Formats: sequence, structure tokens, C-alpha cells
Amino acid sequence: ELSVGDRVEYEGKLYRVVQAHTTQEMWTPAITPSLFEPIDVLNDGSLDRPFIAATGMTYYKDKYYFDEVDGNVYLCTRDDTGNGTTLHFMPHDLVGVYFSLLR
Repeated sequence: ELSVGDRVEYEGKLYRVVQAHTTQEMWTPAITPSLFEPIDVLNDGSLDRPFIAATGMTYYKDKYYFDEVDGNVYLCTRDDTGNGTTLHFMPHDLVGVYFSLLR
């Protein structure tokens, strides 16, 4: 049984449970992303230690994110709720909307 806020590791990445559920073999973050949110607890979102970006992650305004797809660092420039915004796209997909590219 997983509760909201529990942390699980899957394929070398860390996730927070966002919906309580009983574990099942087919309910993995890759198959049922609505149950899990990718998190990065090793970095602090600063320019020197940007968060590792992932689809389905909650992004916070004025925090930095490293996009492994293109190898660039982005600054989040928008937060729709004031408590972060969950996005199902990578930063490079949302330049000018949620992110600015650092050069």
C-alpha cells in the first residue's frame, strides 16, 4: 500500500506518490504516470545545482532545470498556482511560455 507523499525508486529515478494505491506489477511510473511525480532531491534548483527536468514534474518559478534531452539549463519563468505547475513537457518544448533558455 502506497500513501500520498511516499517515495519510490523506479529505473534509477525517484518519484513521489501523488495518489494513494495498492502496488501492482503494471502500475509503474512509466505505465501509470498519474500515480507518481518525478522528483529530484539531490539538487536545489539553483544555477549551480539545477533540478533534473522530467515530464510530469512540478516546476517552480525562478528555479533552474537541466534538460537532459538537449543538455541545456533553463530558468522557469512562470508558476500558474504559486505552488508550482505540473508540466508534461520538457523545458525545451516550452521556451517563451514557461522557460527561458540560458546561454
